[in-house]
Amino acid sequence: MFEYLNHKITFSLAIVFTMLIISTELQGQNSQYQHLRTIIFNDSVIDLTDSLTIIPESIIATLSDSATTNIKHQLILNKILISPQNQLSAGDTINITYRTLSADLYATRSHIDQNQLKSKDRAIYIGYEYSPFDTENKNALIQSKGLDYDGSFSRGFSFGNGQSLLLNSNFNLQLAGDLGNDITIKAAISDDNIPIQPEGNTQVLQEFDKVFIQVDKGKTRLIAGDFQEQETDSYFLRYLKKLKGLKAAHTVDLSEKSYVRTGGSFAQSQGKFSRQEISTSEGNQGPYRLSGNNGELFLIVRSGTERIYYDGRLLKRGIDLDYIISYDRAEITFTPKTLITKDSRIVVEFEYIDRSYQRTSYIAEATYVNGKFSFDTNLYTESDSKNLQQDIQLDSTDISILTEAGDDLSDAIRPSINLYDGDADPDLILYKQIVESTGNIYYEYSTSPDSANYLVSYSNVGANNGSYIIDTESTANGRVYKYVGENLGSFEPIKRLVAPQKKQIMTFASQYKATEQRIIKAELAVSQTDLNRFSEVDNEDNTGNALSILYDDLIKLDTVPNGWSIAPQLSYEYVNKNFLTINPYRSPEFSRDWNQIQSNDTLINNQQIITAGLKLQKAKSFK
Repeated sequence: MFEYLNHKITFSLAIVFTMLIISTELQGQNSQYQHLRTIIFNDSVIDLTDSLTIIPESIIATLSDSATTNIKHQLILNKILISPQNQLSAGDTINITYRTLSADLYATRSHIDQNQLKSKDRAIYIGYEYSPFDTENKNALIQSKGLDYDGSFSRGFSFGNGQSLLLNSNFNLQLAGDLGNDITIKAAISDDNIPIQPEGNTQVLQEFDKVFIQVDKGKTRLIAGDFQEQETDSYFLRYLKKLKGLKAAHTVDLSEKSYVRTGGSFAQSQGKFSRQEISTSEGNQGPYRLSGNNGELFLIVRSGTERIYYDGRLLKRGIDLDYIISYDRAEITFTPKTLITKDSRIVVEFEYIDRSYQRTSYIAEATYVNGKFSFDTNLYTESDSKNLQQDIQLDSTDISILTEAGDDLSDAIRPSINLYDGDADPDLILYKQIVESTGNIYYEYSTSPDSANYLVSYSNVGANNGSYIIDTESTANGRVYKYVGENLGSFEPIKRLVAPQKKQIMTFASQYKATEQRIIKAELAVSQTDLNRFSEVDNEDNTGNALSILYDDLIKLDTVPNGWSIAPQLSYEYVNKNFLTINPYRSPEFSRDWNQIQSNDTLINNQQIITAGLKLQKAKSFK
């Protein structure tokens, strides 16, 4: 009972205190709470609103020319309403005086944060849970209710007897959500202080050291970071590239059945495409090593860019599927699901990391669709910089050799023999020069400080094309080469010079779809290929062109839904011998099927192919 009386007395004191404040406000009004408004009547309801609480008894509304004429009014919250029922005329001037309190009593106020109220489903309804000490998401990395993100950030160090203190770092962030104003974002950012390649024993790869940010607004998309470009709609322009840069796309609707789609990208690429056939042996599942276009034996294959064909059939990567691949060692091993024999035809298409020059890619595309008709144009440019070398260093002699070599780089070589005049170093592999009585000069490994005066590097020139072999009996801490005689080995003390290249192809394609089954397609392609940007020699064969026309139809012979029909097809293809694509567009089995001799899609003569076919078929009915 005492507790009840205590609450009642407290409540009564609060009311008395509030009334005392209001009474003080009413009695102590000064000029800043006295208001005068002059309004011209215009045959409509007058709506006068104040931001403070209006005292009802203080309102006086009169005509300006008759201060004794009171005008009826109505007060709703902080709003004064004067209706036309006062027999006012348009143009009458009305004076309204009133007083206000120093605060708005109708404003909503709360002593708790409503965002901290949480409703939870329970067997017994208890309203909302409130915890003023809940700091969830107050220290979030990104303060936005429309974004969902997850990730990790770590720092660490390692040390040991044989190494110094090493700092390790790792960062991983996935982000998706709405930024407002119809803008959405998706991002995946991962970084590791050790750049490693994903393992090639699964069908889906987990990428490391990747930055991907995608922003969408309506029908506009912007991508920044690491992304993959692939073209499959064009007949001649086929590519699969992993790039790092910017990509944009936009679609404009012209009508219900027509639109224009444009896009483009500017990026850097470190991959070089290669297609090669693997010589297999009976019962040997691997590993089989890949090599580069210039005979490079030690490659790093770009993860996810390989396509392996077994007798024309595309294989799938995975330890429980067809093959696994080691990207760091460029080695392929086939699983028992794909048995390898000496007659197996294995064709591998892949991209490997080439850091000779900084390579830039430009891609632009546009598509116009209007009902049954469509038109496409694509431009792809891949160019090596002549001035920005990465892993190679060219001097004036190297550039002079490349300038005179033209497109044939077989003679773009120079001796890789350098005189060493530094201090003795047991970790260096040094050679001494030996001159035979016949005048033949060769180099032999030596540890004598008096004669070991040469630093020599060797290049693989193929079996029985060189004079040196690898000395497998040497105990030196490094690879040593031994002279065995002219054309008896596979290595020579030379350095092959690599020239910067430029590839460009532009396509124009149109399609008319008369019916769902009757389609007419045509595509024209023009290529510009410079195999040596340092040289003007052999530039007359840089430009090539190609044309493709296709007619495809399906004609029903009766009106029965699953009846007989014929499918005629007619195609024409012309390819200039100088035409070169970015990636091969023909099947790996094309040369074998047509008994053609060509390498790397390079033609000996112009080609014209005309194909015609007629298929009689009956649709299957399923019950």
